[in-house]
Amino acid sequence: MVSIIQRMKVLQGKLASLRHGPAAAILPPSVEKLSLNFAIRNKGGHMGTRKFWRLYLPRLKYYNPTLPIEVTRWKGFDPAGPATITIHFKDKPAHTINSKNRAHAELCTQFLDITKATPVPPNPKDAKAAAEYVEYVRAEEVRARAKAARRQAKREEKERERLGGVAA
Repeated sequence: MVSIIQRMKVLQGKLASLRHGPAAAILPPSVEKLSLNFAIRNKGGHMGTRKFWRLYLPRLKYYNPTLPIEVTRWKGFDPAGPATITIHFKDKPAHTINSKNRAHAELCTQFLDITKATPVPPNPKDAKAAAEYVEYVRAEEVRARAKAARRQAKREEKERERLGGVAA
């Protein structure tokens, strides 16, 4: 089991990355609801919406806990199907963003512009913790790849021994 100190450091990094970054913004009270509609599969231009959902929605929900968010992920693959982000306002009609074939960062920028959200200034302590967490995640990915390469080499060695030294 991993030590409690290491687990706390990872958790603090995750929380810091949630509080810090794009879409860390407070929405005005005129935003009543947010709806996302996209396919489960990425093909057909639905990846930007899915990434918006995965990367930016947790931050929006952190700073706007009372905002109702409706996510509809439909099964099956229909490349002609819609990929939309709909912003419902109290005092004006809903605004729908066609998010098909668009990058998640572009969608985030457009969303923040439409809603006139107030960005939360980054806390230096959170920025440092988030950077350390990102570095930790990268190091873990490198370790995992190295471990997989060692396992594969071991499997190949066993296969060569099984075949009597003949190269496979």
